[in-house]
Amino acid sequence: MKAINLLGPQLKNTLLSLQLGTEHQFLDEIRSVSFEVSNKLESQVWIAEKIQDVPAEVHREFITRLSVENLFAVIYALPQHLRDYMLDCIPEGNRKTMTLDLLQRAEQQTTESQKKAAQQIARKYIEDLRQSHDVGNFKLKTQLRAAS
Repeated sequence: MKAINLLGPQLKNTLLSLQLGTEHQFLDEIRSVSFEVSNKLESQVWIAEKIQDVPAEVHREFITRLSVENLFAVIYALPQHLRDYMLDCIPEGNRKTMTLDLLQRAEQQTTESQKKAAQQIARKYIEDLRQSHDVGNFKLKTQLRAAS
C-alpha cells in the first residue's frame, strides 16, 4: 500500500499529461499490473470517456456556466465520438451555432499552443464534473441503471 501512496502522484500527473481520449490505454497498462492502483487512480482522475457516463442534463447545466470560447475548447479537445456526444448536449440556439462555427474554423487555423490550452480547459471541465459527482450532486448513467 505504501508503494501506491508513493507512486500515486506520479501516475496521476502522467495520466493528466496524456491527450484526452488516450488515457484508457495508460489505465489498461496500470490495471494489468495492479487493479487496486488502477481503481484508485480512476477515482482521482476521470478520463475523457467518462463524459459519456454523465447524464446529458448535467452537461447542459455545466455548459451554461461556460463561455462560448471555453465550451468550444472543451469540445475541440475531445476525440470525435465525444465531441458528437457533447454537441448533442448543447440546446439548439446561438451558443450551439457559435460553437459549431468555432469548431469549423479551428480545423484550419489552430496552433499547438491553442490545442494545449483547449486540453487544459477540457481537463478542468472533466475535473469539475468529477468533483460535483463526488459530493453527490448527480449520479452517473451506470449508477442509475444499477439502481433500476
